[in-house]
Amino acid sequence: MVSALACAALLMVVVQRGVTAEQAEAEGKESGSALVSLLGETLVRADGEEVATKSLEGRMVALYFSALWCPPCRAFTPGLVEAYAEWKEKDLPIELVFVSFDRTKEAQAEYMTGYKMKWLAVPFEGTKRQQLGTRFSVRGIPALLVLDAEGRLVTRTGVQEVGAHGAGALARWQAASEQE
Repeated sequence: MVSALACAALLMVVVQRGVTAEQAEAEGKESGSALVSLLGETLVRADGEEVATKSLEGRMVALYFSALWCPPCRAFTPGLVEAYAEWKEKDLPIELVFVSFDRTKEAQAEYMTGYKMKWLAVPFEGTKRQQLGTRFSVRGIPALLVLDAEGRLVTRTGVQEVGAHGAGALARWQAASEQE
C-alpha cells in the first residue's frame, strides 16, 4: 500500500519532468482563451471522446489532480463523484477536469471508468498534465484546485472543502469568487 507521503514523493518526480511555469505562461499567450491556454485545445472523456475546451468557458473549473495508484486519491474520489453528480443534476456552472498523474494512459482510463468519473480529463499524451502540476505547484495528491470563469485561482483546498461540505463546497467557491 502506498502512503500519502509516497504519493507526494512520486508526484514530485512526475512534476519535475514537466516544464517551467514561465514556459506554460508563454504558451498561454499564444492562444486566445484562458482555459484553452491552460488546458489545451481539447479534453477527453474516459471513452476517448474529445471535447473542445472552449465548451467550458463561462463556468468555474475544478482541476482534480489524482491517480489510480494513490490510495488517498481512491478514498476521496467517490465523494467527489457524488458532489459532481449533484452539481450536474442541478445544472450548476462548474466543470471538473481530471489531471491524471497515472503512469499509463490505460491506468487513467481504468481510473475514470472504474470510479465513474463523468467529467473530462486533460489528454494523457503531451506535457499539459505536467505543466499544470508545475504551474499550480501541486506538491501532493489528491488535489482539487478551483478556478473562476476567468481562470483565476479561487481555492487550493478543494479536497478538504468537498470532504467537509460535499456538493455545498461550490457555494463557498462561488462566494469567494465574487469577492475578487
